[in-house]
This record gives sequence, structure tokens and C-alpha cells, in this order.
Amino acid sequence: MAELTVSATTVRGKRQTEFGYDVIEAPLPAVVAVSDAINEPRYPSLKGIMGAKKKQQDVVSFADLGVEPSHAGEAGSRTTVIALSEPPPRGDSIKVEDDGNAAEKLVEFLAENKLV
Repeated sequence: MAELTVSATTVRGKRQTEFGYDVIEAPLPAVVAVSDAINEPRYPSLKGIMGAKKKQQDVVSFADLGVEPSHAGEAGSRTTVIALSEPPPRGDSIKVEDDGNAAEKLVEFLAENKLV
């Protein structure tokens, strides 16, 4: 999306195509993916960074927000984790230190594995 506008009941997006722009509208709630073209980043000033360091951070509880504890966190989650596992180990790897003949070692490795 190159432009995004949200109203009370709809979201309207302008996306770039090879022929120009398409305007798309959807009712809320909606899921929208945007590209980096939609955002012009703002960089913080030194004054803003220093001010943020001194700013007090408020801590709020579920009660302050009007949320029951049974509806938040793991207890309130609508998803279930079935299993966790370590990622599979990577295959054998070779680290080539460049002592002047790294290119030669790389070509030799590629030739041994019939990749060139």
C-alpha cells in the first residue's frame, strides 16, 4: 500500500501496480499489509532522546484497564502451544579465513562439490 486511510467503518488503501494505482476499500476489522513506501521515517532528535530517558513510565494493572486477569496472558490466550523444539542443526560448514588465497580455496571447494 502506498497510502492508507481509516474511517469509522472502513479502511481505504491505494496500491501501486504496473499500470498506475488501484484504490481498495474494505470494511473494518481488516488486515492490511503495507510497504515501506507508505512511511517517511522520522528520526529522533538528541533533545527528544534525552527527554525520553527522563520521562516517567506509568505501570498499569489489568484492573486499571478494565481487563479481567482470566482474559489476558496465557490464561486468556485462545491459542495452545502443542510442541516446542530446537531448530535442526545446520549441515557441515567450512570457515575460510582470508590470508591472501581465500578465492583459491573457495574455487577449490566449489570444484570438489561439482558446483562449478
